[in-house]
Amino acid sequence: MEEIDDLIQNESTFIINKTRKVRKEILFNYCDSLVGEISYSFIDKIYNSEMEVNQIKLINDEEFASYYGFKKPTLLKTLKNNYEFIINQSYSIHALYGYGLSKKIIDLLIEKGFKKLHELIFITKEELSNVYNLHDSTVNKILNAIDKCNLNIDDFSIFYDFLLYYEDRSKNKLYIESFKRFVTDYLSSYDYPISINYLKRNIPKCFDIINYVSTLKTLEENKVISINDECVEIFKPTFEEFAKNLPDTKQKYIFFKKYYLDNKTLQEIGDEYNVTRENIRQKISKVDIPKIKEEEYAYYFKNYNLSNELFHKVFNLSYPVIKYLKLQNKKGDKTINDLLEDENLNDDIRERVMDNLDKLIVINGEKVASNKTGLLKYVLKEVCNCGPYSIQEIIEKHNELAVSINHPELMMDDKYFHSHFISHRYVCISSLNGDDESNSVYRYLDKESNEIKMMITKLKLDDYKDVEITSTLIYKANITLMIENDIRNEYELHSILRYNITDDYIIFGRNPVINFGNGNRDRQILDLIVANSPIKTTDLADMLSETYGYNKNSIQAYASVKFNSYYDKGYFDTKNTLVDYSAIDKLKKYMVKDIYFFEDIFNICEKNNIDYSPSLLSKYSVKQLGYISNGSYMFKKEYTTFINYIKTNFFNKDFENLNSVDSRITNLVMFNMFYLNKIKKPEYIEYKFKEFISVKKLESFGITKEDLEDFSKQVYDFVDPNCIFTTEYLKNIGFKHKLFTYGFEDIFYDSILISSNLFKMNRSGIKETVFVHIDSKNEPTVSYIINQIMGNNSEMSLSEIIDKFKIYGKKSNILEKYKTIIQGTNLTYDAESKKIIKKL
Repeated sequence: MEEIDDLIQNESTFIINKTRKVRKEILFNYCDSLVGEISYSFIDKIYNSEMEVNQIKLINDEEFASYYGFKKPTLLKTLKNNYEFIINQSYSIHALYGYGLSKKIIDLLIEKGFKKLHELIFITKEELSNVYNLHDSTVNKILNAIDKCNLNIDDFSIFYDFLLYYEDRSKNKLYIESFKRFVTDYLSSYDYPISINYLKRNIPKCFDIINYVSTLKTLEENKVISINDECVEIFKPTFEEFAKNLPDTKQKYIFFKKYYLDNKTLQEIGDEYNVTRENIRQKISKVDIPKIKEEEYAYYFKNYNLSNELFHKVFNLSYPVIKYLKLQNKKGDKTINDLLEDENLNDDIRERVMDNLDKLIVINGEKVASNKTGLLKYVLKEVCNCGPYSIQEIIEKHNELAVSINHPELMMDDKYFHSHFISHRYVCISSLNGDDESNSVYRYLDKESNEIKMMITKLKLDDYKDVEITSTLIYKANITLMIENDIRNEYELHSILRYNITDDYIIFGRNPVINFGNGNRDRQILDLIVANSPIKTTDLADMLSETYGYNKNSIQAYASVKFNSYYDKGYFDTKNTLVDYSAIDKLKKYMVKDIYFFEDIFNICEKNNIDYSPSLLSKYSVKQLGYISNGSYMFKKEYTTFINYIKTNFFNKDFENLNSVDSRITNLVMFNMFYLNKIKKPEYIEYKFKEFISVKKLESFGITKEDLEDFSKQVYDFVDPNCIFTTEYLKNIGFKHKLFTYGFEDIFYDSILISSNLFKMNRSGIKETVFVHIDSKNEPTVSYIINQIMGNNSEMSLSEIIDKFKIYGKKSNILEKYKTIIQGTNLTYDAESKKIIKKL
């Protein structure tokens, strides 16, 4: 759908909101000669005032003198005469005086040709130093002032001169190259891929004009970076790609290729060129080798003692690569049986390790490593697969099996289990039993699988800052992902996240509590009490549960004890909360967004050295800040209601992309109700994950609302009433419709069917959306698909079912979890014959 992507790019111009309140700095700090010089002492005076811009047009000379202490009627006249001109200009660089930049530096910048503030906001440190020859100390002062003013593109988007600047600046080669250098330097500091969103958050403000997505895509096409599963890293060529692309003009490169690609020895090359082998070695060592893709395998060379042939079989590495890596890394001393227990292995490599193990046990036709880890994995996967089980039950089943296969040396006790497996990749806590997690119940789940890691990147955990929440909140907000990955509750999610995330910023408390940064439960509770006072205890518990995921009963009991001083007759009330007007005045300068969550206010105060107090969130304080409080967040009062905020900012354009929207907003109940209404009408169709196109815009492609309705009706008439199907299935069995000719992704056609009232739908355990007629007695689940595949057969091999299952969606690998899928249904699995058996 390149055509649609191009349309989005062409139409993603700045939206000019002319009703937006003009910030007073625009007027009072614009000191261009056309307006008339305003003294710096006057600017200081203005910065401490509370006068709004629009009052300038109304104030008289006497009021002006009284308010500011200035008896210069010509100054007021100048301001009034130039009011309309000023609000249509970008900020002057004189605005930075109010943020600590000296007059001397401002004058220097003017001498260098700077006039408008946006010319500084979006300039790089390199340009200030190298192009404008400014000293490092001066550059740092300028950048500090820019950082304090906290401006972004939206602050300039109403100005015509900025739009012209933007168009020119976004094409500036020097500027683009600076961005590329930053990205490559930043990524080079990591030895592993990082989230695309994490990279974006750390990009300097000066690069806000850059089209982030398209520029990264260009870097990827030019093999500067690699992007995979919403993660990005420096592009690393394979060793052979690098070697083959070396020029043949220098002797050292020729020797390098002969040694590695042609697999010749140093002596053989030396004899060919009549030089010593040492001469060859020195020349080869001088070849500058970048980070290569296979560098990730160096870890295994350093830790394991495997033959070249075994490395080749296990890791699929070519012999030139093995030769290179072994010369770079000293061999370890661990065996291939030790390698099987290495948790760094992905599933494919682990399978190849299994095929080459020194010691194996065969149980029911399945290969098992002859060690406690291998046997435990088998027990968890094949015996305790549906779970959950207590540790004692798992150990008993493990030891029973060890004895039955005549390997009593593989038995284990509680102590051994707790010290080796309690946090193993295949052991997932499934529910709590008291305060001690070790006494709870567990089941088999591969916490380190590629699917799980991909899921974690989609959770957008970066949106949570300085807040304590529970995994319950994340679980409910991402229920589709949870179902797809067979994660059954918040405890399992907590266990998975705890295993995979090592970031010091995220601290895992007792399951299911997660603390991000400086999150503080008491602060969060008190913030809600103050903001919503007086509030009924049950309402507070509901709000804490919805906002942070706490258990209602336990958090109500906790709040009643902890904040007893505010409690009276079933209500929490903060009648005598003191208001800090000074903090409110300071905070105002930094509040530029339309919506803030309470933890954001804490973050702003921390960042800008403002004394934080829950009183800043009282209804009175929030009103003084220009916002309306609504539960655990606030929005600008000009919207009057939260639903007006949503209507103004979402689903009112041809295209809507929710991927970049703060997940805390999209997870709000009111937002979801609004969003679902737009999808069900339908007014919008999802054509990529969380990307939508309006039905009105589709008309420009020749697709009418009637076509959408016809698509659903045609599908309804085409499939058998009890047939479980996916969009992929429809295509594979010959269903045709003119909408297929447009080449949208399957999610587009899924979205059309979802908006119809003709079908039941589900995403239960399959990557594709599953449908069935609304009146069918069948349910759109994978177990029903298996029944459908088997037809009248009482049994069928798992491999045959998997093969036939591909017709429903090639991307799905859900049948790897078949035991979970068929649990509680009319289907059973026979491990010995590896067949699914159906009760007829």
